[in-house]
Amino acid sequence: MRRERAASLAFCALFVVIAILSVAKVTYRAAHGTGDHFAYFRAAQRLMAGQDPYALTGDTYVYLYPPVWALLVWPLTVAGPVAFGVAWAVALGASWLAARRLVRRLVPGMEGWAAVVPDLWLARFLLSAWSSGQVTLPLSVVVLGGLALLVDGNVAGAALIGLASAIKVYPLLLAPVVWRLGGRRALGVMAAVATAVTLAPVAVVGGARFVALVRDGFLGIGLQNIESQRFWSGRCAPLPAAWHLAGGGLSPVLSALEAAWALGAMAVVAALYPGRDERLPLWMGFGVLSMLIATPMLGENYLAMMLLPVAALVAAGRGAALAVAAVLLNVHSPLVVGRAWCDPLERLGLSAIALTGLWLAMARELAPPLPKVAPAWQPAMAGVLLLACAAHAQPAYPAFERHTYTDATGVEHVFLLQRAPRGAAPAGLFIYCHGAGGFEEQGMSPEGYAGSFARLRTLLAQRGWAYACPRLPDFDSLLPELEKYFGKIRIVLSGASAGGRRAYREALVRPGRYAGVILLCPAIEADPAPVSLPAWISGGEVDRLTVGARALAANTKAAGVRCKLTVIPEGNHDAPLKQADWRAAMDYVLRK
Repeated sequence: MRRERAASLAFCALFVVIAILSVAKVTYRAAHGTGDHFAYFRAAQRLMAGQDPYALTGDTYVYLYPPVWALLVWPLTVAGPVAFGVAWAVALGASWLAARRLVRRLVPGMEGWAAVVPDLWLARFLLSAWSSGQVTLPLSVVVLGGLALLVDGNVAGAALIGLASAIKVYPLLLAPVVWRLGGRRALGVMAAVATAVTLAPVAVVGGARFVALVRDGFLGIGLQNIESQRFWSGRCAPLPAAWHLAGGGLSPVLSALEAAWALGAMAVVAALYPGRDERLPLWMGFGVLSMLIATPMLGENYLAMMLLPVAALVAAGRGAALAVAAVLLNVHSPLVVGRAWCDPLERLGLSAIALTGLWLAMARELAPPLPKVAPAWQPAMAGVLLLACAAHAQPAYPAFERHTYTDATGVEHVFLLQRAPRGAAPAGLFIYCHGAGGFEEQGMSPEGYAGSFARLRTLLAQRGWAYACPRLPDFDSLLPELEKYFGKIRIVLSGASAGGRRAYREALVRPGRYAGVILLCPAIEADPAPVSLPAWISGGEVDRLTVGARALAANTKAAGVRCKLTVIPEGNHDAPLKQADWRAAMDYVLRK
């Protein structure tokens, strides 16, 4: 009784502390227009006003969810962002309490201090939801409620899981469990509800606009984030780690292999899971971890899928080892220990080792005891994972090199160079000129400008191009220097802000040397001369420098030269660089 009382008091203290700090933070963020929950607020208002909910303005967070989520939260936005933030905080607190009750219902034996482990696991989602606005916790309540109904034989549980699947993809991983618990009828209900809810915005925005929002907004933003590696953790996934160790990069081949593995893991779980079995949480964990071994996506969503398996292992008496594994699994997120600690620990492969340990623990609970030789090969396996994940932690593009060249007056200049992958001859050369607020490192920064340059570097590596970032370039001397490395090669010239002005002026001087020019928020005069090569120009609607960008595009088109102008609604000076669609820009200027 004393232990239960102590555990209850610890939970109450934790809840009160997080509530005070996080409600204050969510209110502050809402008032200042930051956080994922403000992205929901803004997206809902823009959707109902006939505008683009996926447009990024200023420094606000980008909206990453399908259109239906903006439609569902729209009624909460009527009273303004601060009231929306407070309502969001209250809903999340209620979600945490509901999730705790559902976990105890689905996993018998959660008593005393053992019950604190899933509480802490839920606190992870509560803290991130209150501070940033993640929707994982409310969806976890919907999913847990659906599972509880299915265990009781109520097919309405499949409808709840279908509802969650329309908002986020990860509940779809429960399809084998839904099938084994409720049969084909439950699976059909889940699919029907997911489809109907997904298409609900059609009644408000119309079919054509809905298709455009999904294609250009939801899927387009997702692809940009994958290219920028914001969703590319991978340090927890042994099989992709082995792929990188063998020299492979982020490619369609790897994506296809991961998809095949995920489908295969789901099929195996569906075939093995015996249906209404008291070990349902362990089967869920075994299936999810079997997919995570191949798919490098250890984010909040997949940690949410591990909530019930974690509780089941604790209830089975695996608490000590599991607590260590849970900490290691959470290490992937800077929210837990901060990025300064997070990145080195990930590079050591600790998340991958923890994931593999959890997978083995669940396999051991579900299958006969492993052979006695297991203690001998487990350390060896951990060592291989350590090396593989350390290699896999490297980005999906080559490291850059620092070089110098001398201009006609004897002054030395610096440029950074990313070569084509694996020493191959490059298919082309991309030159980026930095703005006044940076140096040559700006164009190589993986985190800067919402991962824009990580997307660019990944794209160029995929296409086998080289990439150069010069500091205050002297093109009369830089081009001959680059020819020493690559010879006469096609070049795409680009620049942002003051760098866009340099690129523009160079395109006027040597138009025949470049295949095209990409100018982002260029700091050029109000009535510029047209360029005579294919051009992609982008500016922000509220950026005063966009006047010159509009004039340049109009003058270039009037001269009969192919030119595309993109003006980002409500975008400031940084918006074109943050939202740069490098793939579309390159395809446009290189089009024959």
